[in-house]
Amino acid sequence: MWFGLALISALFSAAAAVSQKKVLFNIDAVRFSFILSLFNLGLLIPVLLFHIPQIPEPNILISVIVKSFLASAAFLYVMRALKSFEISSALPLLALTPGIVAILSFLLLGDLISLFGVAGIFLMIAGSYVLESSNAGSWMDPLKVLLYGKNRKYIFLALGIFSFTSVLDRLILWKYKLPPLDFLMIQQFFSVIFFAVFYSFSRGKTGEEKLSVPVKKYLYFFLFISILTLGYRYFQMEAVKLAPAALVLSVKRLSILFAIVIGGKLFSEKGLYRKITATLIILAGLFLIQNF
Repeated sequence: MWFGLALISALFSAAAAVSQKKVLFNIDAVRFSFILSLFNLGLLIPVLLFHIPQIPEPNILISVIVKSFLASAAFLYVMRALKSFEISSALPLLALTPGIVAILSFLLLGDLISLFGVAGIFLMIAGSYVLESSNAGSWMDPLKVLLYGKNRKYIFLALGIFSFTSVLDRLILWKYKLPPLDFLMIQQFFSVIFFAVFYSFSRGKTGEEKLSVPVKKYLYFFLFISILTLGYRYFQMEAVKLAPAALVLSVKRLSILFAIVIGGKLFSEKGLYRKITATLIILAGLFLIQNF
């Protein structure tokens, strides 16, 4: 049961990523994120006719608010990465979270890493190297591009935040037993507030265009992406209720492969077969880290 829910989440997530890239060709990432959050909230409003979310206890509510802020920030960084890079270059790197968490836990907390985990980390490093190996002048160049390339900070900021949000998801849904739909609705309400703040600061700094330009021509895209976004989040939450988060995320990460194959072909991205190979190596490493 959980596998089917996680696979549906992966398919929805892949379709959302490809659609997001299509819109981000012409719309700023901050503005895109804010408008999408409004659509997400708008789609949830009719649900109130059938289901009124319960206001959780203060400690749970604080956890949800913190998760909402972190999720909003991470989503914004992912959108900036998608706008800055080809979809087949940005998404594989976003699968590196478990490897980073394992390394930090070892260095800072002294947590042991199994042999399978070590092998998984090396596979993720190797996959990242293959991903960045295009036009490399020396063997060090891919590593330099990975660590110091332009706008790579968006990816690493998102990776860092994802490390915390995955733990909070499990805490809120499993330990606190907050119903997934309630969690989704409350989180989305606060996400709109956070994105509104992000957008206000962005407009003051960059002098962006008004919302109506050129957003009107993409309204149907926003509606479609919103349905997909709410869908993959809901199915992922339902899956996490039934199985360990590591197993769910292993299946959910297949969305990266789906999005790269579809988006890479759709947008005629270069080096697609090399990037697919790199993604498969990274996902293999991810599976070893999360399941052994």
